[in-house]
Amino acid sequence: LGLILAEVFYNPAGTDDGKEWVRLYNGSGADVDLSGWSLGWGGDNYTYGKLQLVGTVPAGACFVVGGPTVDAATGNPTLDQATAFAPGIQNGGSKGDGIALFNVPASAIGSTTAPMDAVVYGSNNDSKLIGPDGTAASVLMSEEAFSGGSLVRVNATTWGTAETPNATGCVIIL
Repeated sequence: LGLILAEVFYNPAGTDDGKEWVRLYNGSGADVDLSGWSLGWGGDNYTYGKLQLVGTVPAGACFVVGGPTVDAATGNPTLDQATAFAPGIQNGGSKGDGIALFNVPASAIGSTTAPMDAVVYGSNNDSKLIGPDGTAASVLMSEEAFSGGSLVRVNATTWGTAETPNATGCVIIL
């Protein structure tokens, strides 16, 4: 494994402003410099919102980006990159939404840029959000994270929901 999405907290109870976060996991044997990496999210493509990542993820470690609000309702994350997702990460619904990890700067993400990793959630992928292979991604989470919960990677191809977010732990994903 390389750098992957490990957990996405996109639907805090109440307002989302300044409370959303994403946990990345570096499953490689080397540190990853994030200067060329970014996140993109949306429903029609991953350009609704884009965020340039900064910092380094040590080998075998996690990196949490988001916030900057930290409290019990958000899982009290230790933020490695404290920044608000603006606009906020979309909440799924009858039309699927997704978030993706890119090995390009945020300014280079376009509607056809293939991500390194992605999770599409909601009832469908009618917009054909693309996966790492450049084709329409499977809906990896047919259910959405309920208010206050998060999407959590179970293994390389499976996602689940967590009733409460776990931003303080770094779960090793096999």
